[in-house]
Amino acid sequence: MVLAVAVGLVVAAVLYSFVTNPRWEWGVVAQWFFAESIIRGLLETLKLTVLAGALGFGLGLLLALMRLSKSPLISSVSWTFSWVFRSTPLLVQLLLWYNLGYLYEQVRFGIPFTDATFFEARTSDLMTPMLAAVLGLGLHQAAYSAELIRGGILSVDQGQLEAASALGIPARDRSLRIVLPQAMRAILPPAFNEVIGLVKGTSIVYVLAHAELFFTIQLIYGRTQQVLPMLLVATVWYVVITSALSVGQYYIERHYSKGRCAPCHPPRCSRCAPAWPDSAPPRRELPHEHHRHHGTGRGLIEIRGVHKSFGDLEVLRGIDLRIEPGTVTVILGPSGSGKSTLLRTINHLEPVTQGLISLDGETIGYRREGDLLHELHEREVLRQRTAIGMVFQSFNLFAHMTALANVAEAPRRALGVPRREAEAHARELLALVGLSDKERVYPRQLSGGQQQRVAIARALALRPKGAPVRRAHQRTRPRAGRGGAGGDPFTGARRHHPGDRHPRDLLRPRRRRHRGLHGPRPDRRTGTAGRGARPAPPRAHPCVPGEGPHRRRHPVGRPRSPHRSAPPSPRGPLMTRSLLSRRALAASGLLLPAALLAACSDPAPAASAGGDSGSGASDGGGEGTGGIDTSGAQELIRGTADEEIAALLPPEIAEAGVLRVGINGTSAAPLSFLADDNQTYIGSEIDIARIVADKLGLEFELKLTTWENWPLKLEAGEFDVVHANIGVNEERLQKFDFASYRAAFMSFLVKKGADFWLEDADSLSGRIIAVGNATNQERILTDWNAELEAAGKEPAELKNYSTDADTLLALGSGRVDGYISPSPR
Repeated sequence: MVLAVAVGLVVAAVLYSFVTNPRWEWGVVAQWFFAESIIRGLLETLKLTVLAGALGFGLGLLLALMRLSKSPLISSVSWTFSWVFRSTPLLVQLLLWYNLGYLYEQVRFGIPFTDATFFEARTSDLMTPMLAAVLGLGLHQAAYSAELIRGGILSVDQGQLEAASALGIPARDRSLRIVLPQAMRAILPPAFNEVIGLVKGTSIVYVLAHAELFFTIQLIYGRTQQVLPMLLVATVWYVVITSALSVGQYYIERHYSKGRCAPCHPPRCSRCAPAWPDSAPPRRELPHEHHRHHGTGRGLIEIRGVHKSFGDLEVLRGIDLRIEPGTVTVILGPSGSGKSTLLRTINHLEPVTQGLISLDGETIGYRREGDLLHELHEREVLRQRTAIGMVFQSFNLFAHMTALANVAEAPRRALGVPRREAEAHARELLALVGLSDKERVYPRQLSGGQQQRVAIARALALRPKGAPVRRAHQRTRPRAGRGGAGGDPFTGARRHHPGDRHPRDLLRPRRRRHRGLHGPRPDRRTGTAGRGARPAPPRAHPCVPGEGPHRRRHPVGRPRSPHRSAPPSPRGPLMTRSLLSRRALAASGLLLPAALLAACSDPAPAASAGGDSGSGASDGGGEGTGGIDTSGAQELIRGTADEEIAALLPPEIAEAGVLRVGINGTSAAPLSFLADDNQTYIGSEIDIARIVADKLGLEFELKLTTWENWPLKLEAGEFDVVHANIGVNEERLQKFDFASYRAAFMSFLVKKGADFWLEDADSLSGRIIAVGNATNQERILTDWNAELEAAGKEPAELKNYSTDADTLLALGSGRVDGYISPSPR
């Protein structure tokens, strides 16, 4: 009680702090929460999540199945894919895909090693930010999903696959209908964690300047400086998405958890259960195609000279046995003597090492051509298995299916019987074994004896000619008589106990002689003898005495589980590729002074000097508090074409008629930022670039980029020039041509009301100052710190933050004393 009260007080205090602390600015959160730009960004986030999730989990399923393949090559390719993409940071993958045009300028599809080309395009035209984001997120997710799905598949009991294979269900249906639905129980919880992580992981796509939710939030607080409230808007939306996914997870997990709970459902009412006039229901024949499929034989099983070895251990040695139609044959022997192994060889779940097994004269698992035996393709083996029912010792009922679905599944999938007919026949069989009231009950909700009777009904659903039963008991045999339903022969295996009364046709184990069941089965994992274990059969198949050698033409093994640079010198924001002519650069440089004067002139009267400074951004789309128009509908500054300067352009740009200008999309006012409509990009960098395009007689094409991408995009030829706040240094001069068009004045910011101001080296002593990494400002502060240390004074501590938003948050929270940065004019 005391603990509950304490926890309640803590929760109440936290909630009270959230509500009453004005610095959370909940009014701003409410103002922007349903803004049109936020909703657009949210939709982009959801689109990225759906596309990347579909690619990730779809490819992950394929990779998981490849990893479980018998082929070393296919398995190795899957492992290598997961290794590479799990080892590479997601940020690196996104940047590689987005800048693929830097590595490969053209994408061609055609005939290899010839000049025949069917499709050709520029890589940069195909690799849009959206496609790069989907590929980066999706392939990264696929590597993790593959291991997640593989673990779920391996969690399914091997007996489920063997049971489906023994019933003749095709491989595709075994995977999709039996294994995957049960594997989903183990897959779903971590899979939803991955999806939720993917939703939040889309925020990293901001490096591609793609306007998803987090990038949109950055653009808005880059203009308004309301960093924390805007981050709260993003956080609340992520919480909403996660909550919706959690609700969906609950219902999907509940769907796939069918059959897991132990308590039994109440019995069906008398109106729902079928009523039969007699104790045994009328027999219902399966469709005509079923009998044609099984032929006209009666079900004679012949075992001749069968040997079965696991490595050096021989389990079956020269077994000869003839099982007549309509008989019940019981195999008795101590545990581990090979009874189950013999039964498994009858339907080729265990290929024999030597000898033959036939059903009505048809060899099981092999095709005979003269003195040679060729192992049949899997689909032929599955066809034969539909004539040989199988009841496993542990029953291996499909845990995610009801009793009715368990019995009806094999006729539907193996024989193509319509659902209605298969379910009607399944109801008759359940009534035959006394379980007509349990048809909607799951195996886990049945007793052991009831599960065995369902397994027998499932084996009889295919109208088999023979039905091997592991450890059968007389009390659980079908009520139709010793021959089962319609006189089908039963072959059962059970332990021998003194005093047992044996039915006729009894095969007893002899002592260790030529014709007996010998030795314990070896353990699959260690190869040593152990109870109930069977390793994979050897590839070699010696000849049967007098029958000639076996040769495997179509191997069919046992089914397996689907199981930074130096400090910069003066700023030079305009960059072009060295491939462009120096004349074009000079022509652009001639226009820059005029453009600069035009761009820096105030379009509206300035605010009074005595007014309180604000953010300078207008919330209503008109003029801001500083008298500067920040609306998207503002009048653009344009220039007139100059033919003399335009003649200096390189031919490739002149012919294209477009000047492609890269602009830093994450920059802040006044360089480049979003207008009040949250759709239009404005700023001095954009105005100058547009004037240059006008003077050159070219169309202006704005291309957003980020600091990580502009060098690669410029070298790859996706941009003609870049207008950005980038310093000039020796390394960059080796790759790019610069035209500096403005001076980089210094600006110093402190928290409002602070008693500190940066004036000289002495004022810096003992302070914590935020500064950009590898900038002119950092070089100035480093020199001042050297002076302080030489004078025996305490130097300043310099802090570097990745974005302006992080720096402003540190300044507002008092973690730094001031911030020095460029102040463009």
